[in-house]
Amino acid sequence: MPVAGKYLDAMSEETRAFVARTEQFSPDDNPPFTLDQQRASYNELCKAFHAGYPSGISAEDHEIGSSHSLKVRVYRKTGSDPAVTLVYLHGGGFVLGGLESHDDICAELCDQTGFCVVSVDYRLAPEHPFPADLEDALAGHRWALATIGHPIIVCGDSAGACLAA
Repeated sequence: MPVAGKYLDAMSEETRAFVARTEQFSPDDNPPFTLDQQRASYNELCKAFHAGYPSGISAEDHEIGSSHSLKVRVYRKTGSDPAVTLVYLHGGGFVLGGLESHDDICAELCDQTGFCVVSVDYRLAPEHPFPADLEDALAGHRWALATIGHPIIVCGDSAGACLAA
């Protein structure tokens, strides 16, 4: 649903342009999107805003876990000797998102902090109801602690922030 009225008028030109571009990926929900369509739309939105990695940032994917294949992506900054590992849990309402959707955010966090960043691709609902997401978040944390070490900071956005808490 488009942003309108006094809210749009109060935004800067740059913010209005961002909102307009974002709305291109969220057409009216009539008829309602299926879950697959919502995920595809969200992934396309994230691809459209992907800015690439800052200079000196690299990422490597790993599969961890024994009961199912859990993926994590580890970001490192060239020349950095991090004293902290940041475990990042993506947003998306527990039903959207993953390693690709929040790739830029994790690369930026790594660049700006110099920390090693571990992004956890936790299982999504409704296919994997709670507590699957929480179990994966904990497995990612444990893997990071055992494999990378350092003190751990756990953070995320939206649903990921809920899991981190």
